[in-house]
Amino acid sequence: MKLLILGIVAAGKTTLARELSAITGVPWYEGDRIAYEDGTDLRRTREEEVKLLEKIDACGEWIVEEVYRSSHSVLLEWAERIVFLDPPLGVRKRRIFTRFLRQQCGLEKCRYKSDLHMLRAMYRWIASFEKDRPRFEAMLQGLGDKVTVVHTGAQVLALKESLKNAACQMPRGGI
Repeated sequence: MKLLILGIVAAGKTTLARELSAITGVPWYEGDRIAYEDGTDLRRTREEEVKLLEKIDACGEWIVEEVYRSSHSVLLEWAERIVFLDPPLGVRKRRIFTRFLRQQCGLEKCRYKSDLHMLRAMYRWIASFEKDRPRFEAMLQGLGDKVTVVHTGAQVLALKESLKNAACQMPRGGI
C-alpha cells in the first residue's frame, strides 16, 4: 500500500495515518518531518526532500500525511491511493483552538512553539487554503479514481474498514 493523506491543518491527517499504520502495519511518515530537519525550523532543500521521499518509496509500502507541498508532488504519482481529508471549515477551526488549549495546558505535545503567533498562522493557513481550494480540487480531479474525498467521521470509519480489509487480503513478505 502506498497511501497519501492530504488535508489542511486540523483535518485529521496525523490521527488517520497513525490509526491506519496500526491497523495495516504499513509505516507512516509526517510531511513536516520530510520538509523540515528534525527538531528545527530549518526547511530542507527541494532536492533533500525528494531524496528523502525516494528513500521512503524504495522501502515499499508507506503512508504519508501532509498538507500539499509542490516539492512533494512526486507522491501524487507514486501513491496508489490518495485520501483528501476535508472536514467542514468550522470543525477545523474548532480543532485548531482545542489543540492550542490542550498544548497550553500541557495535555498535548507539539514539535513547534505553541503560542498566539502560531495559532494565528494556523487560521491564516486555512483561510489561504479556502481561497485556493478550486485550484487544489482541480489538481485532485486530474488524478482520477485513486482520489477519495472524505468529509465526515462516518466516511473516515468506512475508509479505515475498507483499507483494513484490503490490507488483510494482500500478501506480505517474500515467498
